[in-house]
Amino acid sequence: MDKQKQPVHVDQRFIEGLVRHDRVIIEEIYQRNAGRIRSLVVRNSGDADDAQDLFQEVLMALYRQGQGGLKLRCPFDVFFYIACRNRWINELKKRGRRRVTITDPEGFTMQSAVIPEVESWQKREEKEHLFYQKFQELGPSCRELLGLSWTFNPDTGKYNSLLEVASMLDRSYGYVRKKVGECRARFMQLIRESGAYKDL
Repeated sequence: MDKQKQPVHVDQRFIEGLVRHDRVIIEEIYQRNAGRIRSLVVRNSGDADDAQDLFQEVLMALYRQGQGGLKLRCPFDVFFYIACRNRWINELKKRGRRRVTITDPEGFTMQSAVIPEVESWQKREEKEHLFYQKFQELGPSCRELLGLSWTFNPDTGKYNSLLEVASMLDRSYGYVRKKVGECRARFMQLIRESGAYKDL
């Protein structure tokens, strides 16, 4: 079935709860998943602190993606576990472990149909993280110019035009157009030069 046509899973409530900062939902996520993630990490060359860090990282990534409209089409617990598992494998590889073999906690069954959805989500998350990182490396004037030009204006239903940005900054259109072009080029250069870019 086409992913776009699949109905949103009832566990979408967890994503919505994260976005709303709903304490009850967040507690439920911890109660249902913390032990399983701790077991995953501890069984696979990690400790309780690693498990806690991993849990928080994935939870925050889901929060950010939820703000961007992430639609869950599978059970939350399975999605969360696979996301943690994949991120933990990547962490072990970064730590220099050439061969990584993961032992899953007893009683947990991987749902292979969910893996592509999680991997797609993780790729988007990695790209967003890389873009954010490289955006922060730009100078303050470039960040301001690009930020304004990439801002959605609900009054017009569009992103700010360069003419609107020029007006906001009390600059000429020609100046803003030239600077935005230079800043975009610098931003793309930073992304392309990143080792992570080649992996995406």
